[in-house]
Amino acid sequence: IVACSIERTGDSTSYRLQPSGRYAHNPDYLVQCAAAAGFTVISHQTHQLRKENGEWLAGDLFLFQLQF
Repeated sequence: IVACSIERTGDSTSYRLQPSGRYAHNPDYLVQCAAAAGFTVISHQTHQLRKENGEWLAGDLFLFQLQF
């Protein structure tokens, strides 16, 4: 099982480097990459990850499981 959190790109871009120096990803892109590596999604939730400059930053929490 793999757990991760991502910042959202906010559009159809697969991923991009943010001004903060962190990467943001499109959730669909992450799921496609995980599937290509043999993982399936067992849990996915949108979530407020942290505050940045006094504002909540939207993101996603994922759990993936390797399929044998």
